[in-house]
Amino acid sequence: VGLAYYLPSNFYFSGGVAASQLRWTEDNGTEQIEGEAEGGLALVGQIGKEWWVGDNWGLGLAGQLIFSGNKDDDDAIGANDVTWTTVGLGLLLSATYD
Repeated sequence: VGLAYYLPSNFYFSGGVAASQLRWTEDNGTEQIEGEAEGGLALVGQIGKEWWVGDNWGLGLAGQLIFSGNKDDDDAIGANDVTWTTVGLGLLLSATYD
């Protein structure tokens, strides 16, 4: 779920809330250990700019920040007290037909 706000100069700001899941595999040289965290929420924010390159086409560039938190799903004693926090940065390209 998200929202975007466009300025007259075609700069935009957007934000949203998404579902997140975290899974990983650890290889320590002798065995592979798989782990998983419970589902959680992620916050997504973007700032970008679009340029018209034709009557109906626009190309854009944006930066994105994603932040999420997930509780550990391990059955070990005290494992549910662990919360995995992840942060992601991205550079996005877009093509828009209007």
